[in-house]
Amino acid sequence: TRFTQTPMAGGGSSSGGSTSGGSGGGGSKLATSTPTVPPWSSDDYRCEFVDQYPYDQAQKAGTEYDIVWTMRNIGDRTWYPNLMEVVRLSGKEIAAYAMYPLPKTVKPGETVEIRVDIQLPFSPQDYMLTTEWGIKNDQGTVFCRFYHSIPRLY
Repeated sequence: TRFTQTPMAGGGSSSGGSTSGGSGGGGSKLATSTPTVPPWSSDDYRCEFVDQYPYDQAQKAGTEYDIVWTMRNIGDRTWYPNLMEVVRLSGKEIAAYAMYPLPKTVKPGETVEIRVDIQLPFSPQDYMLTTEWGIKNDQGTVFCRFYHSIPRLY
């Protein structure tokens, strides 16, 4: 997995890598480079990428799976599920839904696993499929960004 920092429109930066991270159940992780992604923030809301499962890698066409990103709240404010949501920001529409609820309350210093249902196209493809996601607060500001990239479908 290769982790990069990409400038975003309106300032700020994008946190994430070929896949932005996550931890998940089952299976072993592939050997990857260690991410060096600075925190992404907006005012008092700040997040830090921790892990991702599965990592960005070629996938079989037609596969369905959950991508799980683990993000840490490194800001000063608690994230509340009734005030925030996980939203698709850009990229290929390979998720079952464009919005998911934040799964739990996340106090500063705590982590949360963000799970998105992925449904890959049935045709093999030799180009990169990327989907970018973020956490949107109660003021409508996306303060945390992460993404998942699939280099090809076989």
